Formats: sequence, C-alpha cells, structure tokens
Amino acid sequence: MTLRLAHTYQILEGATAKAEELAAKVAIVVLDGRGDLKAAIRLDGAQWRAVPIAQGKAFAAAIHDLPSGELAARADSPVMRALMIHERGGIIPVQGALPIRRDGEPLGAVGISGAPTSQLDEDIAAAGIAAIDWSAA
Repeated sequence: MTLRLAHTYQILEGATAKAEELAAKVAIVVLDGRGDLKAAIRLDGAQWRAVPIAQGKAFAAAIHDLPSGELAARADSPVMRALMIHERGGIIPVQGALPIRRDGEPLGAVGISGAPTSQLDEDIAAAGIAAIDWSAA
C-alpha cells in the first residue's frame, strides 16, 4: 500500500483549509513511507525556512512512525543525535508532524511549520490527514 498522489492533494487541501481558518502562515510537507518528498507548499506569507523545518518534522514522524512531538524527549539521546548528524539536520524531533497510516500500516507523514505554536502545527497536520478519502484513486 502506498500514499497516492490523489491522497497527497487531499492532505494539502485539508491542511491548507485548517491553516487558513487559523490565519496561520505555514509550510505543509507530505512525505511517503520512506521519508521521500511527495509534495511541499508554502502558503502566502509563510517564511522560507518553514519548508525545511516542516520537512524535518515530517521525516522524524515518517521514519519513526510516531508524532514528531513524541520524539522531542529523545532528542538528546545518543541514538537520536547520531541520526540527526547522519541526516545532516534533516530530522527535527519537534511537535508539528504526524504519521499517515491506513489500517495501521505506515504510509508517510505530514509536517507543518510556521503556526504560532507547535500544537497548532500538529492540529493543521491532523486536519490534512483527516481530509484523506481512502476510496479516492
């Protein structure tokens, strides 16, 4: 099972709608189950650095199949530090990304950066995931 492009568009649309509702200027990144980029957008007014931050959060969620916020407590562990060095800063274990699952199977992750709080970043990610229509495509 893979994350299809149609699902990726649904995530982007759902997350964008939630961000606009919250008046949050964010970047939205969707990764597949390997942690490879499916899509990234930066909403009008979002800072340029929001994209790599959102991608790093999403990568953390994708490779661990956990919300990125749950990894924050591990950020200073030797293993996590080694992974962050190995990935040249591409893993950001900070709240704001959620894994995407279907029937318990990990398919990827969505990461958000730029909202006023990390909790709002995560809320926007959750709205994106909730917008998936698994019967599509």
